[in-house]
Amino acid sequence: MENDAQCGPYCYRLVKPLLLSAALADEKERQLRAEIQRLESQLEQSKAHQKHCLTKEDLLSSQPMWIDKLPDANKVQLLSNNGSEIIGASTEDNAVPEKRLSANEAETKVNLITSCIGQANGIYELKMQGSSPFKVPCDSNWTVIQRRLDGSVDFNRNMSDYRSGFGQLDGEFFIGLDKLYLLTKSQPHELYISMKDVRNHTLFKHYLDFRIGGEEDNFRLISLGQYNGNLRDEMSHQVNSAFSTYDNDNDVYPYNCALLAQSGWWFSSCFDR
Repeated sequence: MENDAQCGPYCYRLVKPLLLSAALADEKERQLRAEIQRLESQLEQSKAHQKHCLTKEDLLSSQPMWIDKLPDANKVQLLSNNGSEIIGASTEDNAVPEKRLSANEAETKVNLITSCIGQANGIYELKMQGSSPFKVPCDSNWTVIQRRLDGSVDFNRNMSDYRSGFGQLDGEFFIGLDKLYLLTKSQPHELYISMKDVRNHTLFKHYLDFRIGGEEDNFRLISLGQYNGNLRDEMSHQVNSAFSTYDNDNDVYPYNCALLAQSGWWFSSCFDR
């Protein structure tokens, strides 16, 4: 440095480090100013780009809209009061082709579901092709079709009640044979039955292909498929059995099994329910 010659050894030792530090500080400040300018430039570019982005409201107001319906799957549950019982059916759906919808139609569609898969526990409106929406409880990705817990609802009903359904969706209820037929007709379903005995042990049955017929077939139990579970499989014997109630005896037993059991069911005999 040019001041070195004018400064003695002592002065040199004291002043030179300070001068070097000042020079380094100037360089650091220059670098920081350059970085600030770069960030400010990026911020301006981001603001300019944001002006050209559509908001959610812009997208909903644009017409027409294209809605993609993704592949889906359904599950169904049934609970019955042999301790505590849950039966469920699961189905895999094929992708539905794109359908052009208006904004209002798309907003309405958001409120409907075609499956309990991925839904939080609660009551939803389920839409099956060719039918009006109907309410179902979703529980752990399964659609509950029957629940029996405390005997608060009488299940010794006539065929008309079993067709339309009865009870409270947040308590004891039966979904109705007409709706159950639509569910199992729409796509393949699994059937899951969960029970708790008097010692609070959880027991279950699981069938891989649950299907029933329609009214003209007396809601016959068409298929159950492969079974697994920790309960004895009595229900497989009931495949091809029609649904019976106290006023509509469709079992092959000499006596009306529904009248004896005080409940509607797919009876093949009065002792294998």
